[in-house]
Amino acid sequence: MGRRHSLFLLIMLGPAMARAENPQSAPHQADPVQKASKLESLIAAFEDQGAPLKYVIVSLPDPIDSRLAREFDLYLTSLIRGFEMHEYRIREMWLPWLEDLNRAKADPKSSPDKDLHDKVPGLLVFQPTTAEDPTVAALLVGESPVRGVHRKALQKALEIASCTEPPSGVASKLHLLGPSYSGSADSVGRVLRRFLDDFRISHRESGRRLQVSVLSGSATSPAVQGRIQPIEGVEYQAQSTSDDVKKHCMFQYLEELGISRVAMLVESSSYGQGFELEGVLLMLPFPMHISSIRSLYSADRAKARQQNGKNQVSSPSELAVDLADPQDVMRDGLPIFERDNTPATLALVLKRILGKLVRHKIEAVGIVATNVKDKLFLADEINRYAPNVRLFTFEGDDC
Repeated sequence: MGRRHSLFLLIMLGPAMARAENPQSAPHQADPVQKASKLESLIAAFEDQGAPLKYVIVSLPDPIDSRLAREFDLYLTSLIRGFEMHEYRIREMWLPWLEDLNRAKADPKSSPDKDLHDKVPGLLVFQPTTAEDPTVAALLVGESPVRGVHRKALQKALEIASCTEPPSGVASKLHLLGPSYSGSADSVGRVLRRFLDDFRISHRESGRRLQVSVLSGSATSPAVQGRIQPIEGVEYQAQSTSDDVKKHCMFQYLEELGISRVAMLVESSSYGQGFELEGVLLMLPFPMHISSIRSLYSADRAKARQQNGKNQVSSPSELAVDLADPQDVMRDGLPIFERDNTPATLALVLKRILGKLVRHKIEAVGIVATNVKDKLFLADEINRYAPNVRLFTFEGDDC
C-alpha cells in the first residue's frame, strides 16, 4: 500500500502540478453551518499568507462508521510516507474523526447527527522543502464498503478544491485519490456527476472548465471504471490488478495443482455479491454480522489463554491477534437489535455453511472479505471444520 501511494503522488505532484504558473487563490465561500470550523480557519489562514495551495482529495476508510480503523491508520501512514518521499513535511493536521470521538467521550448521550466527519473533510497540509514547489492540502474524506463515500464531505472537498483559479485559458484540474473500495464507486460517481453538472451551469458565462482526475489503487472490481469513467469531465485510472485478472491466474494455478472442487465464501456486500466466478462448485455468502461472532470468539479465546496461563509472551511472534471490534462503533450496515441471541443464531448459520465444505468434499476455499479480521476468523474456522482444505484470497495486505 505504501508503494502504491508513492506512485500516486509521483503522478499527482509531477511537473504539470508542481510547476503551476502562480494560480490565484479565490476567497473561499464557507458554508454558514461550518463557518467556525477548524477546517475553514486553517484554510483561511494559509490563504491569508498568500501562498497558493494545491489540493488533493483523498478518500480513505472511515475509522468510525465501519470496522476499518486499522485500515484508516495504514492508509494515512502510507499517504504521509508518500509525501515525505517527495520532500514534503506535515505543516498542519485536522481530523474531524478525533473531534467526534472526543465529543462522544465527553458526552456519551450526544447524537451522531452532530458528527462532523460525514459532513466535512479532514485536512493535512504538506509543506515542501524547496521554495519552488507548492504547498499541498490533502482533503480527507471517509468511506465504507457498504454505505460508500460520505457524500456531503466529498461535496465539501470538491467545493474547496475548485476555488483555486487557474491561469487564463487553462482548465482547472482536481485530483481525487480513491475510491478505496469497489463498493464505493457508485456513490463517488453520483457526487462527481452532480458536482460537475452544477459547476458547468454556474460557470456557463465565464466559460471556466473543470476536469477531475480519479486515481484508485485498491478498488479492484472491473465495474468501478464503468461507474466513474463515463462521467463528463472525469478521467479514471486504476493502479491495481483487476479482480478478473487475479481470478483467472488463481484458477489457472488451482487447475495446475489438479484441484477442481472449489468453494468461495463471499461477504454480503456489493463487492462480495458481484464476485462472480465460473467453475466454482459452491458460492457461499456469509452473514453481514459476522463480526458479532468474531468478537465473541476472540473473547473466548482470550479467556482460554488466561486460564491456561499463556498471557505472558516471550517474543512478538507469540502475540495474539485481537479479532474483536470496539463496541458500538460500526454504523456501516444493518444494526443488531437482539444482541443476546443474534450471535448464537449466526454461529449456527456459519456452522451449516462450513458443514457444506465437508459434505461436498471441497478441496480449496477462497475468501472474499473487506475486513482482514473477517478473513482471519473465517480461515481459522475453516481450518477447524476442514483442516485439509487449501485457503486462498485475492487481496494482499502489503502495507
